[in-house]
Amino acid sequence: VVEAKHKTVESLLFNHFKFFKQWEEEPPTTCPCAKFLKKHPNVAQVDGHVASPADLMSLPTKVLKIAQYATNSQYYEAKEAYIQQILPKIEAWTKWHVLPPIPETTIRSKVDTVWPEHKKASQATITSKDVFLIKQETKGLVVHCQDHQPHRLCVFCPCLYHKTIKDTFFDPQVYEEVDMTADECIQHARDIIPDKIKKNYPWGIAKKPKAARAYAFLKKKKQYKVARSIISYKNTILAKLLRATALVLFDVARVAFPSTFGNLNMDQTWKHLHTFLQELDEESHLSFHNDDLTGFFTSIPQQRIVNAVEFCLDLYHKNNCKKPKDQVSFTVDLAEKNAKLRLSQGKVCRRSKSQVLICLADILDIVKLSFATGMFTILGKSFRQVRGTCIGNQISPVISQIAVAVKEHYWIMSFDFFWQSHKHLICAIRYVDNRLLLIPDSLAPNPAIKELVKLEFYEPPVQLEEVGNDEFLGFHLNATERTAKLMMPTEKWQYRCPQSAGSKAIMMSGYKSRLVRVQRYTYPPSIVPQQIQILKDLYSKHGFNVQDM
Repeated sequence: VVEAKHKTVESLLFNHFKFFKQWEEEPPTTCPCAKFLKKHPNVAQVDGHVASPADLMSLPTKVLKIAQYATNSQYYEAKEAYIQQILPKIEAWTKWHVLPPIPETTIRSKVDTVWPEHKKASQATITSKDVFLIKQETKGLVVHCQDHQPHRLCVFCPCLYHKTIKDTFFDPQVYEEVDMTADECIQHARDIIPDKIKKNYPWGIAKKPKAARAYAFLKKKKQYKVARSIISYKNTILAKLLRATALVLFDVARVAFPSTFGNLNMDQTWKHLHTFLQELDEESHLSFHNDDLTGFFTSIPQQRIVNAVEFCLDLYHKNNCKKPKDQVSFTVDLAEKNAKLRLSQGKVCRRSKSQVLICLADILDIVKLSFATGMFTILGKSFRQVRGTCIGNQISPVISQIAVAVKEHYWIMSFDFFWQSHKHLICAIRYVDNRLLLIPDSLAPNPAIKELVKLEFYEPPVQLEEVGNDEFLGFHLNATERTAKLMMPTEKWQYRCPQSAGSKAIMMSGYKSRLVRVQRYTYPPSIVPQQIQILKDLYSKHGFNVQDM
């Protein structure tokens, strides 16, 4: 018997998609904030409109805890709702094991017998009644999270939320409105797929695809007037083909650009950083450059991305292949979790169902096709992204990375002698859109370094922006003291509610995840026990059992 997942707070309270559906017919015209503020005067506002964490609402103590802690906290269903969930599961279970069906009356009788015991055991635990109270209090407002805080419960005025969503997706520099319905977008995408792609990759074209849909995370630092756009391409027409192609491109790019800064995964990144700090001269003073690539997915012109991918493929073919491009293939195992085992160059004699074949000569066409079919719907309108790549598209991360890796490649080639003789003194890491440089002050006057540290290094419109603190990949990185310490969870929304439903394993999953990161990535290793104790103390402070740690 496997324990099924309980419903989460966010699954019941997040209602932004319901509002999107309403706004397809009619945008919001009346603001409910005045009435809401009379009952909850302490919530945050932007220009008189509600835009606030839900924990500032005036709620009963037990219910307030739900608003304060992470929205992935789970709750127990009411009895009838629970019965309606288990009936089809028991029916499916009996059919699978070829057993006689169990009458509904028998199931209800058994639930009635054990339910008092369940209620007694779960008195202090979150129930659907508690979560429904928040739903009732926030009626008429948009309930969602905010950017960089995915599990923080927030409430928004529908007028403010609608305006921000509209300003985000109706930006003609990034998105182009297309006069098609969602179903017409799917059909158009099917019609423009070249015959060669249809013939070679029938497994990668969905027979019953869904339309891509968009949503956004509003940004607190921009007064919730700007949002990070997200487009979900799950189960879309080319989802499987794009995922397989992305896996090939990740490995091709690493081989084509072996010295660029973004070739390391998370474990390799920290191992490289630890080795650098360990071998560094203690008297060496480092210049610390911690930057973000702003608009990483929306700023790079699409033609520049296509040119970069073409250059990458040509370079890989020139240096690693003897056969023509149309005779070079890769076998991708879509079910394999180990990155080292899921890709191999060439054909496998006996392929399993999860193994597919990608031809090198087709990759560029597939990338172009991802742009042409990159349509989505929101607020009843359909759009195509005309600049950058969509956040959420299976192939977007790798082709965006290739576009910036080309610039790093040219810099290394231009300053090859300097780089080969000094790269052991420099730590240069780019993890997706985060770039870290640790450079000895003595090298600062060098022309190569002057070029590297420019905020325009990747050439406009791609722009680097100083982060302004020591935060890197969830850690505080102190270049002077040579330390890397986990950014400890200091806010309640970073923890599951201690009264959350579910097993101990689920309750402690956040702690176990952070514990592993402390053990693997903290530097120097001598401070690991101290950091673990700090983490334990924080969880204990929030009501978690020390013995479960």
